Amino acid sequence: MTFSPNPLQVLLLWKMIFMNYEPGFSEMKPNLDARRREELKTAGLIDYEKRPKKSKKKTTPVNHVVLTDAAWDWAVKNLDAKISDRSPVSGPVLHCVLLHLKNYIQQKNSSLYDFLHPQSENQEIIEKPHVVNMMEGSESADLKSRIRSAYFHFTNNQTHIRMRLAKLRDVLADVPRAVLDAVLRELKRAEKIFLFPLEDPQEKTPADDEAALLEAGRVNHVILFEE
Repeated sequence: MTFSPNPLQVLLLWKMIFMNYEPGFSEMKPNLDARRREELKTAGLIDYEKRPKKSKKKTTPVNHVVLTDAAWDWAVKNLDAKISDRSPVSGPVLHCVLLHLKNYIQQKNSSLYDFLHPQSENQEIIEKPHVVNMMEGSESADLKSRIRSAYFHFTNNQTHIRMRLAKLRDVLADVPRAVLDAVLRELKRAEKIFLFPLEDPQEKTPADDEAALLEAGRVNHVILFEE
């Protein structure tokens, strides 16, 4: 039968993984009794390692709990394992996990929204900024002109009026979404347009959510030209 750690055992494993925690038996927090500790060892998730501990009078070997390679394999497959929420250890472990997440997002130049709303592999590939670079210069310029024309036709040649992205996508329905999104992001970076979210939930429709464009970690629903 496959061994499934209980919530307190899971908490210890996460603490060891995310906090590089290798406690001695007497220092272990959360504290597992000998039986629960041995269950993890028998399952091959932890092992014991003797390390010297110095005191005023002498140095004595003390057993420390260390992770095994199998523990890392288990972790990848069991990120959804139930964790104890009653132990005071859970707070520091969560804090450490969030720090690791922050570092990962910064290193990948990503956003928390991307992490929480992952796209399919194919969609992610075609929505990278290089989509614009793959277009001919004339094609990119033509699409930018079409976006501008669609906006000013909608606003009767007025600026500072919001146009929903859902409406823009309807007008430019022949343009692949990934291509349109890439050009909109390019226009935004060049400060040619402004993108804004619909803050009021009462304003948004399912069509607005479907047409939304993620840019710099913000979900945008409307486009606006200033000039």
